[in-house]
Amino acid sequence: MRPGSVPSNQTYRLTGALIDIIKDSTDVRFNLAWTYGEFLNDAAQRLGTSEVLDASIMALVTAHAAICTRRKDRTTALVQYSNALCTLRRTLDDPVKACHANTLCAIVVLLLCQGMNGAEGSRWTGHCEGAAQILRVRGFYNPNDAFERKILLCLRGPVLFESMFNERIDLSPQEWRLLVDASFREATPEDEMMRCISHLRDFLRQYRKARHDQGVLLDLVSELQVHYRTMQGLLADQRERLGAYEADNAAHFRSSITTRVHSGYQSAFGVGLVIAIAYNCVLSGLSPDDTGLISDSASFVADVLDLAKNACRYRPLGSSYIALCLGAAWVGTMDVNAKLAVERAWDDYGGDFAPGLEKPPIAELEWTTRQLRLQDADPGQPASPLDLPRFVLGAA
Repeated sequence: MRPGSVPSNQTYRLTGALIDIIKDSTDVRFNLAWTYGEFLNDAAQRLGTSEVLDASIMALVTAHAAICTRRKDRTTALVQYSNALCTLRRTLDDPVKACHANTLCAIVVLLLCQGMNGAEGSRWTGHCEGAAQILRVRGFYNPNDAFERKILLCLRGPVLFESMFNERIDLSPQEWRLLVDASFREATPEDEMMRCISHLRDFLRQYRKARHDQGVLLDLVSELQVHYRTMQGLLADQRERLGAYEADNAAHFRSSITTRVHSGYQSAFGVGLVIAIAYNCVLSGLSPDDTGLISDSASFVADVLDLAKNACRYRPLGSSYIALCLGAAWVGTMDVNAKLAVERAWDDYGGDFAPGLEKPPIAELEWTTRQLRLQDADPGQPASPLDLPRFVLGAA
């Protein structure tokens, strides 16, 4: 609240509704803050100070209720989301408000809403592009501002993933580095994985320009192989960390702290699998008969299926990243039986996913396969395998 201001009854109700779904005592299956980031705790303290933030949080609370109760009728959630979009458009017309941290936060919240509500037509949300443009106009952020840092930590995953295919997300090399290294802390395994996806994004963009220059291409591929080995090492560390935690805490998974840590380790491992699969796809596109890559692919798919089985205890929100993992596994294998196994796992989870994702989006997954296996040199019209915000924000 602004100093000296008195919160309205509506602000009280909205704040209470948000706190109910982000407080520590809320189960990991339904906890938005544990799934998507601590910035929501800060957002709760800012309600009543920003019209666009209030509208976006109202849309989020409504979407959360619909997805957690598996409500088929999303009319109310869509109305609130539309309301928030209109408020955002008005806010962006004001140069001062457009660059405020509250507006950037509202955009991240709307990413979540669109993922929960489903998307029509193009899978690009537009919000990742908008956030990138705001970051360019306003400059990145004050590293001493914890709120802005938390926002960027949640935003970097969707922006990095989407930028692999959507070249309208265009930041300078320095801006990309600032986004990837948004934590301003000693690098964690998750930070290193974000760097790996950034390297893959760079390769895909450079490949499209240099694919006919064999000399340049050989250098690019050699560098990509180095990053793939790095990613494999990070993934092995994540697998070991998760396995050790499960072995040490098998009898204690009913406590909120243990389940929170466990679901977080599962999520990090899932994101690692997605990135490793993406690397494997690109390298397989260059060397389709490489038996090592084929073996890696089979191992990754098995890991995803095992993870999906073990993460079901945290449905729907605590396992929301599973759609991204299953989509990657489908794209990452050319084995028909493996694809069918992934589709069966998707069917098991389908009721948790946003409208339009109850079944595997085969056409979009095939498009992504062509892109990552370098069968289409130009990404063409925006499209993507999944409604990324919902799954990547929670996972990254």
